[in-house]
Amino acid sequence: MNQHPQQRLLQLLKSTSAFPSLKTTKRLHAIAITLGPYASQPIFLYNNIISQYASLGHLSVARKVFDSMTSRNVVSFSSIITAYSKSGDLCTALELFSLMRGSGFWPSPFALAGLLSSQSLDLSGGVQLQALVVKNGLFYADHFVGTALLGLYGRYGFVSEAVDAFEHMSRKSLVTWNSIISLCAHHGLVEDSMLLFRELLRVEASLSDCSFVGVLSGLKDFERPLALVPSNIAAGIYNRVGQHHETIKLLSVLEEPDIVSWNIVIAACARNGHYKDVFELFRHMQMTQIYPDNYTFVSLLTVCSKLCDLALGSSVHGLIIKTDFSLCDTFVCNVLIDMYGKCGCLKSSVKIFNGMANRNLITWTCLISALGVNGYYHEALDRFQEMEFLGFRPDVVTLISILTVCRHAGLVKEGMELFRRIKSDYGFEPKMDHYYCVVDLLARHGKLKEAEQIIASMPFPPDALTWRSFLEGCKRHRSVEDLSTGHGVVKLA
Repeated sequence: MNQHPQQRLLQLLKSTSAFPSLKTTKRLHAIAITLGPYASQPIFLYNNIISQYASLGHLSVARKVFDSMTSRNVVSFSSIITAYSKSGDLCTALELFSLMRGSGFWPSPFALAGLLSSQSLDLSGGVQLQALVVKNGLFYADHFVGTALLGLYGRYGFVSEAVDAFEHMSRKSLVTWNSIISLCAHHGLVEDSMLLFRELLRVEASLSDCSFVGVLSGLKDFERPLALVPSNIAAGIYNRVGQHHETIKLLSVLEEPDIVSWNIVIAACARNGHYKDVFELFRHMQMTQIYPDNYTFVSLLTVCSKLCDLALGSSVHGLIIKTDFSLCDTFVCNVLIDMYGKCGCLKSSVKIFNGMANRNLITWTCLISALGVNGYYHEALDRFQEMEFLGFRPDVVTLISILTVCRHAGLVKEGMELFRRIKSDYGFEPKMDHYYCVVDLLARHGKLKEAEQIIASMPFPPDALTWRSFLEGCKRHRSVEDLSTGHGVVKLA
């Protein structure tokens, strides 16, 4: 006897939450067809099918799904346009772009960035898209579009135009910095690229691994640019691109390595998971009579957090006080709060927080996270409200921390109110992590209709984690039937 389609869908949802293979995507598509006409199905389901087929290289099938949709949203268009752009079929991508505009949808930054990034885009088409982007202010408002446009300039050798545009961008992300630095390097302007890199080091307190990889991606002569910077910065570059062995090697040839060089080597080992080497290097550093500073201790404490080793963390804390109590500045205290929280010693986290004369947003975020990790959910919310009362404006990380608290505590009302305020009160668009927290919060507690609405409203395709949370919620609350039949599902125009 054939299985009921709803049972088949349930089995599929159990087998994978992200539909990462062609087999599962085909099964999902087939079951969706058997469940009835498109109008009875949630639009994000078909958007996901399009994205999956396209990502697996089956663009023609993705197009058939797109053409079969009786109603579409901006994500539908953006997904198929970007897929054609990446495949090199720019002609079709531009046709769909025109259809998108003719259907009343304003092109999303996602779609525009995809078109501008296409290697098949000629200069004429690029100029037309550039005019559209600049006319509507997207070049300055969206760093993905801005970065893609810088890439367009670079492909046609307009380096001076790219640099001029970069200098006039109101918001420069790390991705944008990496793009302009790599562009200069690719066109032989090595000294200019390294000057920009030095400026990047000045304006950015901390850089991600990806930022350093991006900085070096266009440099053909690896040693020459490194010769243009101090040895400790060169060590930092090796560190950030994952070549921590080269970092140690560079340190060994320095006649008198200073504290900065030692810190970079220690951080390199910590970053790459060589925790034993971290403390071994620290011992050697002390033997050479180089005294640790706050950056040294931050690396040591970070390792203690990774290992969840309370005894080791407490020993490092004691050594900080013994070495120089003034090293317990805001920077170090923030890491101590985080370390003690992750090691389960909340009492110490709170004690350090209460004893701090100068607190910043990171301080409050670390405390809120520590309270949440240890199950003190309502106390975390109280601290969040106190933080706002004192004039601290939460950032992306703070809001992820407090939404995570709501997620684990089942505080649906409070979590949804905080999510609403991200845009209305705090003035920025929710990121993927914020959407994940809210979807997981709703799905965990049976609010599947609301979770579905959140997913459908996302300006970008949901990631694997978001899908997993939603589908596990469907499984937990046995509501696959409602999802598959369209009962209780919001119909989107």
